Amino acid sequence: MDIEQKQAEIIEHFVKQAEILEGSSLCTLVVEATSHPSLFAFSEILSVPNLSTLEGTQHCSYLDLLRLFAYGTWNYYKGNATHLPSLCLDQVRKLKQLSVLSLAENNKILPYDQLMRELDVSNVRELEDFLINECMYAGIVRGKIDQLRRCFEVQFAAGRDLRPEQLNLMIQTLANWLSISDNLLHSIQEKIKWADNMNEADRKHRKEIEDRIEEVKKSMKAELDSRGHEEVLYPDSGGLMDYEEDRVRPKRYFFTRERTDAMESAMEDKSLEDIRNEVVDLENVPVEEVFENLKCSREGLSSDAVQERLTVFGYNKLEEKKESKLLKFLGFMWNPLSWVMEAAAIIAIALAHGGRDLRGEKKEIDYHDFVGILVLLIINSTISFIEENNAGNAAAALMSRLAPKAKALRDGKWNEIDASLLVPGDIIGIKLGDIVPADARLLEGDPLKIDQSALTGESLPVTKNPGDGVYSAHLVDSTTHVGHFQKVLTAIGNFCICSIAVGVVIDIIVMCALHGNKYRRVIDNVLVLLIGGIPIAMPTVLSVTMAIGSHRLSQQGAITKRMTAIEEMAGMDVLCSDKTGTLTLNKLKVDKNLVEVFSKDYDKDLLILMAARASRLENQDAIDAAIISMLPDIQEARAGIQEVHFLPFNPTDKRTALTYLDSSGKMHRVSKKSAPEQILDLAWNKKDIERRVHGIIDKFAERGLRSLAVAYQEVPAGSKDSPGAPWKFVGLLPLFDPPRHDSAETIRRALNLGVSVKMITGDQLAIAKETGRRLGMGTNMYPSSFLLGEVKNQDAADLPIDELIEQADGFAGVFPEHKYAIVKRLQDKKHICGMTGDGVNDAPALKKADIGIAVADSTDAARSASDIVLTEPGLSVIVSAVLTSRAIFQRMKNYTIYAVSITIRIVLGFMLLNVFWKFDFPPFMVLVIAVLNDGTIMTISKDRVRPSPLPDKWNLNEIFSVGVAIGSYLGLSTVLFYYASHQTDFFVNIFKVKSLNKNKLDVRDNLQLFMNEQMMSSAVYLQVSSISQALIFVTRSRNWSFLERPGLLLFAAFLIAQLIATVIAAIANWNFAGIRGIGWGWTGVIWVYNIVIYLALDPIKIGVRYAMSGKAWNFVFDKKTAFTNKNDFVGESRESSMVSRAAYAARLAGNGV
Repeated sequence: MDIEQKQAEIIEHFVKQAEILEGSSLCTLVVEATSHPSLFAFSEILSVPNLSTLEGTQHCSYLDLLRLFAYGTWNYYKGNATHLPSLCLDQVRKLKQLSVLSLAENNKILPYDQLMRELDVSNVRELEDFLINECMYAGIVRGKIDQLRRCFEVQFAAGRDLRPEQLNLMIQTLANWLSISDNLLHSIQEKIKWADNMNEADRKHRKEIEDRIEEVKKSMKAELDSRGHEEVLYPDSGGLMDYEEDRVRPKRYFFTRERTDAMESAMEDKSLEDIRNEVVDLENVPVEEVFENLKCSREGLSSDAVQERLTVFGYNKLEEKKESKLLKFLGFMWNPLSWVMEAAAIIAIALAHGGRDLRGEKKEIDYHDFVGILVLLIINSTISFIEENNAGNAAAALMSRLAPKAKALRDGKWNEIDASLLVPGDIIGIKLGDIVPADARLLEGDPLKIDQSALTGESLPVTKNPGDGVYSAHLVDSTTHVGHFQKVLTAIGNFCICSIAVGVVIDIIVMCALHGNKYRRVIDNVLVLLIGGIPIAMPTVLSVTMAIGSHRLSQQGAITKRMTAIEEMAGMDVLCSDKTGTLTLNKLKVDKNLVEVFSKDYDKDLLILMAARASRLENQDAIDAAIISMLPDIQEARAGIQEVHFLPFNPTDKRTALTYLDSSGKMHRVSKKSAPEQILDLAWNKKDIERRVHGIIDKFAERGLRSLAVAYQEVPAGSKDSPGAPWKFVGLLPLFDPPRHDSAETIRRALNLGVSVKMITGDQLAIAKETGRRLGMGTNMYPSSFLLGEVKNQDAADLPIDELIEQADGFAGVFPEHKYAIVKRLQDKKHICGMTGDGVNDAPALKKADIGIAVADSTDAARSASDIVLTEPGLSVIVSAVLTSRAIFQRMKNYTIYAVSITIRIVLGFMLLNVFWKFDFPPFMVLVIAVLNDGTIMTISKDRVRPSPLPDKWNLNEIFSVGVAIGSYLGLSTVLFYYASHQTDFFVNIFKVKSLNKNKLDVRDNLQLFMNEQMMSSAVYLQVSSISQALIFVTRSRNWSFLERPGLLLFAAFLIAQLIATVIAAIANWNFAGIRGIGWGWTGVIWVYNIVIYLALDPIKIGVRYAMSGKAWNFVFDKKTAFTNKNDFVGESRESSMVSRAAYAARLAGNGV
């Protein structure tokens, strides 16, 4: 039923109701009409006399409301809401849809800003969702969303109701149009008459020329006959024959067989070159001319011809643009964090010169820091370049496994090949769900609906018939949408930069205004904060972690197409899973003993044969394979008949059909599929057999068996397009699809991980419940009609659909639009939703889901719409991928807390030392700390971590709070160490080491003061370096750090880095760096001091998380976790969930549903 007819029927229904209702009943009618999802015209209802009786009564506002929906907009309603009834959500959506139609009446380019203002929408994503889901999918608007220009290009828009005053204008416009049309028609007739005269004159002229040419030919022939033949054959000239003739007469040439073959070959090469250069228009010429131009036939190409054409045309793929490796390397130095470091380098070389040290000696230009900063930038960029290059190569290898395939007819056989090997002239086969592998012309088959939005911008599929051209779609997702990962990186980077800026400003004000320091000391201290505070390795660490994680996922059978899908999978809390092939084996079997026959003219064997005739012999799905396997020989399915037309399965009809001729030439048609309702609706005696059919289906379903219905009809008209005689319902076949052996355990693991698994299946409700019972996932499942409110019991219809979807264990009998609706509503409830699918009908839901997962052996359309493609069957791969994703996410989260902590500890610690004690830490030693830290922290991408027991996601409040708390503590610990070492004899008295107490030195002895400052710098360096690197062991764990053993690589890197740091502090005398060795005694003291400081880090981390969450302390100590209070999701939490669902199911049962 088309939209116009459906609209007319709805209007007729409401008009009839309005004619018999009055008073408050008309108000209810107005609300129903304005809420109806498929009604967009109201003037005919408005013209019913009964509605005019509302004028001047207490219900007049409802008459105004109907007028508003006929002629007004959402903006008008907002300005007059006090005088009109309040609107429900359906009415608000409808009025906004009508507002879009009003805007589209006069403008075909609708800017986002105007739409957002008119529709009262707050952001672009919400606007685009509304345009796509509520306007284009509703069929009232077609157009193209242009994200680059931030506008909606309208290609079609349904018309709105006409105001009475608009009719006169329309009549006048039509009258003018009629007058113009009459004039245009008269002009066209005159031109046609002139063209006919010219054509006649041209025909006469051609006839005269042809007669004259014929006379010349006869004259030349007579002259030749009178002169005699004087041809001379020259064998050494390649078979060329010439005539003795005068210089005026033209030459004529003849060729031997060999020369003719050579010329034909040259002509063929020239023809292929013309096609390669697109001289020949193969899109518009008749199909037979296409065969002629491409030098091919319907039997396909030979292998030799393919190789020759590959040489001429090349491979069927886009040439990738080669990116300069140098520019790619330099690109890693072009980000906000690197800019700060580059600014520090410029400051070091351009401004850090002059001034004197404590000895009174002049300081040189600070080229050491300049070189050191460049080395640090180059090291980070080199690591990023190498790791991303390796990740890119690995990703390319992975994506090659997803390269599109094509079925081509070569050497007389159908073969599956890489689409890149297709050449012009190949005969290819495409089926439902395939991506068109190359530009082609359709030869035969049923009309196709092709999605070519990637090429033309058309939002709706385009129907293509035999003879039409179809085009390969190579869609590269270059959207400007910024994901969670980039937002987090930006937020953390901005936080660190702002923290450094605050510290620098305070430092400069105190040093210049209060201390009166000269500018060289100011520059040096600014460099310390800039170099030490910037987490320069953050982009590298996080990107490498994600790339390595993606590779690990591929090893588990999950290929990641979109890298940021890893973090979304870590936070996934709902997984909508298809049943067939994911929860079950998709290896169907037919139990012949349970086959039910409904016609006396058939037995079980004939019923199975009829089902086999309605099956494909090639490209079989699981159902076709199960039916065909019941025959002794596959050829029996077509024995004794001639196939006329095969209707393939499609998501709308959910059935197949074969039209064929029997041996006597009579035409018949047989249909079957696993949606018995579709077949039952065809039967002429549906009412007589409906109860029996449903009884058998329910009996099968209770045993977990799917039902396959078969129907048959004769086609007396002898045409495949004829509707045929009434259909006969022949019988039902039971199909058993056993659950996978690991599905029950996998679902239990998923629930244990906090992921709710919902079964979304097209099978009957009873089958879904039986499968759910066997797998232990619950039986609280509902038919798809509940999603649309199509239930007979009014009490059940009033229950919130969102609550129903959240509570349900699954839905049965779903169609593509149901899957999309389920995902959308779950997302509206703030769930991070995953969706599995394998067919073209799953593509919209896969695209909509936060994590679209294409299962093994899925169609090209499903893989194209998904974020992750599975290479192994079953649900267990997904659960393993969830655990791996959470481990990857945990590594990234660990590092971000570490980075924030280090920034705060460097900025706060050194700022306080400079402000209160005028301590100048050498900038070069901060560079040494940064290099050693970065070298150690790079190994976190391969660290062993314990995945979160529940869905995890970015929580910037937690990251910043924990980071600030730990960073402040460590910064103050450095200040305390400095005070105890440089201002007192605390450590000297306890550990009997050499005193660094400045107060005991002669203030007149500049050399002693200078050496003491250098030793203090070495001590502070070791204290900062060792405790900063040890911090990673605290941030990498969700609970007590000593309970989670780090990876061997991380631990080894930490030991090597700290061995280097300890040696430098103990014995290095680097005047250029401003340090002097403090000996092994002081290094031991510092290590002891840092161990004591380390012990408080875990309590601080857990205490901050406790303060933020408000959870009880027993979860910290008893369960040893600081993230969640759900200590047993499978136990009491799961039991509570099951009780809630059971109560909900009982509520529905009590309502009689």
